[in-house]
Amino acid sequence: MTAKQLKLFELFLVVFVAFAASLIISINYIITGDKIEHVDQIVTIVRNIVHTLLSIFLLIYVLHRNNKTLKDIGIKYNISLKDSMGVIGMIFLIIIIQFLLASLMKHFFSGSAHQMTSPKNVDFLQTRYIGLMLIFVIFAPALEELVVRGYLITEIISFTNNKVLAVIVSVVFQTSYHLYQGITAALFLIPIFIIFSIYFIKTKNLNAILLAHIFIDIFAFVSRL
Repeated sequence: MTAKQLKLFELFLVVFVAFAASLIISINYIITGDKIEHVDQIVTIVRNIVHTLLSIFLLIYVLHRNNKTLKDIGIKYNISLKDSMGVIGMIFLIIIIQFLLASLMKHFFSGSAHQMTSPKNVDFLQTRYIGLMLIFVIFAPALEELVVRGYLITEIISFTNNKVLAVIVSVVFQTSYHLYQGITAALFLIPIFIIFSIYFIKTKNLNAILLAHIFIDIFAFVSRL
């Protein structure tokens, strides 16, 4: 196995370990339409947290094997004023774009408008174990941004030298494992993924993206309590 082949294998390994389960669940839901039953048990939430952390540790190990660190995929170990402004700017832009999309859908496709803003199969957020779920809601976006934004985009650019392709692959893949929320709801997330990806391409900095994603997910969690 050549160095390039090994690097490609490690990319697939990290992505597969981190998101294969979510992708399989999404594909099954799209094919069958069966409601996904979530068991509100402490062991389930702890298992999800452990899986998320192990996936992050695997990424760190693979980076280390290639003489890299999280800094090489956009993590800066200090939060700057620029990061804070980036968070505010991205969230503001996302709110505007999603409001416009929801308004257009309501006007032209009134039957689908509610589906867009009401994702399915997210009842697992309504849990008795609020503290543990909050931990998961913080770590899950970290995994997504580290792997799908920072690592995946960086590696695709290194293989192809094509930033547009890297953004497309990242956005399509991230959308694919959110299909369990319903096709319309998953498509509603695409503007978020595009904004995050473009911001990363322009700045090479994951800090603001990671914080914005965490704030968005915490809001989604709190709004369902």
